This record gives sequence, structure tokens and C-alpha cells, in this order.
Amino acid sequence: MDPSTVIIILATHLLCSGGLYYLISRDMPPRSGLVHWAAGGVLFGVAYLARLFVEKHIATPWTVATDSAMVLAVLLFVAGLRQFTGRSAGRWPLLAGAIGAYATAHLAVTLQWGGIGRHVLLNGTLGLVYLVLAAEGLRTRYLQKGRLRSPLLVLTVLMGLLSLLTLARAVHVLWQGLDVLYAGLFAQLFYGYASLAAVMLALNLVWLVFVRLNSQLIELASRDALTRLLNRNGLDELVMRHFAARDARPITLLQIDIEGFEARARGVRAMLPHVD
Repeated sequence: MDPSTVIIILATHLLCSGGLYYLISRDMPPRSGLVHWAAGGVLFGVAYLARLFVEKHIATPWTVATDSAMVLAVLLFVAGLRQFTGRSAGRWPLLAGAIGAYATAHLAVTLQWGGIGRHVLLNGTLGLVYLVLAAEGLRTRYLQKGRLRSPLLVLTVLMGLLSLLTLARAVHVLWQGLDVLYAGLFAQLFYGYASLAAVMLALNLVWLVFVRLNSQLIELASRDALTRLLNRNGLDELVMRHFAARDARPITLLQIDIEGFEARARGVRAMLPHVD
């Protein structure tokens, strides 16, 4: 397939994915991370499309903008993952400083080594940021419990392989020159896997959102909203899972009826916002 066609398909998918994340984010809490994913997907897609109208071997303001946009897009995915799992997404001045440093390095390397230097820097930087995203996924997986671990493992594998391929592409360009960017077996392998990774990453992020929402629904259905204790549904499920095990042991159930507990608890809860 023609490289331009592959890039257009890849860019279109990234733009659609970014739009989907934005629509989902409108019904999610403000710090869900989806806004960062939406911005990253749209920015990456626009950067890919812009590269079709930019000279591939000459340093121009457009090449600095498009290459910096790609790096920023992956950093936004990293920030979104951190925010999705309850951590700080990072400070915007630090992000702006990192992009400014990359743009400065881009100009210096391109002036010194031309198009080869530009693409080696771009692919090397993207490969390292992909590796950071994979490491964040792996680190988060060990911190999380339950069903989020599976999509986080898929995220780690996807981005880890993409990181290795992108770093290998930087070495390949340094060794063979610009002709291997869009021609040859390695170029076909790279763009084929990049397209697959983009599709799988979009589905994987939606999977993460689904698991998070499903876990919250299970929590609401099985625990009392006021005391966070198991309700009738939660207790029934716990007992069934206990006796479904092969080595299930006898259990003792103690039931205590506290007179007026619910009314008293609601009264205390109503008073809490007014307590200094």
C-alpha cells in the first residue's frame, strides 16, 4: 500500500479516536484523564496529516511544529494515564519546557545533519516516550487491583513493542539514510504495526474506561452508599463465592439490629458540612 494512504488512514483513525475520547469525557469526572487522551489523539492525527504537505528533507517551521506536536501528543497520553489512575498529570510549565527543549534540539540537529538528523531525533524521542508510556502502564498495573490489570498489561505490551520498533527505525535511518523511511520491508513492518497499535490503543483505552465504570457500578450495587458496608446483594455474592471454592470452610454470621442506626447516621452526615 502507498505510504501516503497508510498515513491518511492512521491519521483519520487517530482523529476519530480523539473525538471519541472527548465525547466520553463529557460524561466523566473532570480529572478522568480522557481530555488528555482526546487532545493527544487529535494532535497526533493533525501532525500526521500536516507531514504530507511538508518537505521531508528540509528544515522548516512546519517540520518543527509537526514533529513537536507528535512528541507532545504522546506526552499527553502519558499524562492522561497518570490522571486516570488517580495521580498527578504533571505541570504544564514542565511539559512546555520539554517541548521547547525538543524544538531547540530539532533545529540544531537539522541544521547540522539535515533530514537524517531530524528523523533520527524524532524517532529516538518518540521511542523513548513510548517506553515511558509502557513503563507507566506496567507501574500502574502493579499498583492497581482487580480488573484494571488486564488492560494495563495489554497497554504495556503494545507500547513496549512500538517503542522498540521506533528506536530501531531511528538506528535504521542513521545507518541506511532517508530512503528507508517509506520503502522496504522494515518500513512496511513499522507502519503496519503502528496502524495496528493505534487501533488497539484506542480500544484498550475504551476498555480501561469500561472496566472503571463497571467496577463503580458493582461497588454501588453491593455496598451501602452511606456506611460502605456490604448490602444484601454484596453479602449474597460474597457468600456464594466463598462456598463455590473447593476448600470452603464453615462461616458464622452475626446479625445485630441497632435501633435507629440509619436515621442517626443520616443525621450525622447532614451535620458534617456545618462542622468547622
